[in-house]
Amino acid sequence: MAVERMKSGFEHFKKEVYEKNPALFGKLAEGQSPKFMVFACADSRVCPSVVFNFQPGEAFIVRNIANMVPLYDQTKYSGTGAAIEYAVRHLHVENIVVIGHSRCGGIKGLMSVKDDGTINTEFIEDWVKICITAKENVKAAHAALPLPEQCAKCEKEAVNVSLKNLKTYPFVKEGLEKKSLKLIGGYYDFVNCNFEAWEI
Repeated sequence: MAVERMKSGFEHFKKEVYEKNPALFGKLAEGQSPKFMVFACADSRVCPSVVFNFQPGEAFIVRNIANMVPLYDQTKYSGTGAAIEYAVRHLHVENIVVIGHSRCGGIKGLMSVKDDGTINTEFIEDWVKICITAKENVKAAHAALPLPEQCAKCEKEAVNVSLKNLKTYPFVKEGLEKKSLKLIGGYYDFVNCNFEAWEI
């Protein structure tokens, strides 16, 4: 059933998108020049191409748990660093966007990380600690709120931490200084279908 679902989805794409846009796909065969690099969550409910109607060739997208961007480090999380370097230095994207979303399981995991250092997962907790300062900021400012409301605050705060982390990449910093690159934060509330965005 899984293979059949993929094949039927592809046939729909081929008939309704590919065959109706020969000029676009002919151009894309020569290369890509997206204006956006997007960090989005891997959550199946928040596909950025669907939510923002990105067309093929329009956005270079990286999806991971809780849409996080780690600090610049050539030995750790190099896959993320490679994607950013490629987008900025080779594709010359004009915007890097980090998009958080409502009811994010990764952020709930971050808010639940134990302070004593004990861990229950092989990868997840280590990954979400990329934005540990977001948890700390929310806990300090909103300690009286119940966990779901703290998580909602942290979903946005983690976006800001990731935006700050992006500035530690030399090629991002250079693009910002030259004004050839913008950093944009976004938040998609899929429960109420609202979206907000901000530049830093």
